[in-house]
Amino acid sequence: GDAVAVRVAALLHALADSPSSRFRLLHGGAVRALTRAVVEPASSSSLKEYSVQATASVAGRPEDEVSLPQLLGDLCGERLPGTQREGLAALQIIAELQPGAAERLGGVGEVARGLRAAVGSADAAVAEAAASLRRVLKLGDD
Repeated sequence: GDAVAVRVAALLHALADSPSSRFRLLHGGAVRALTRAVVEPASSSSLKEYSVQATASVAGRPEDEVSLPQLLGDLCGERLPGTQREGLAALQIIAELQPGAAERLGGVGEVARGLRAAVGSADAAVAEAAASLRRVLKLGDD
């Protein structure tokens, strides 16, 4: 079943051992791929767990006990537009593929704060995507 995917997630976790490696993994789409593994209904609980752990490592927080939405919200709140873009893309995956996710995501403080920060991004496309996702999550115009 998921044995190979679990090994890939474990490998991504191991590869995220330096700032430059984390940057390459993040901007290479690793967080989006790991997010898809988490929201895929057919994924085993083991794959989901390894995927969240690998996402935490790629986000530079391998020791933190945080949820995937918390990690993604924090990525949206970073200053680099590329990092914000990856966090936004992963949150959009969850919002689109998980029924009822929008309401739950909107209740995560890190997501609300991250999207608020991303609306002010220097990258107009990131700012618009963040504003759009805030509307989907019914976060208002605070």
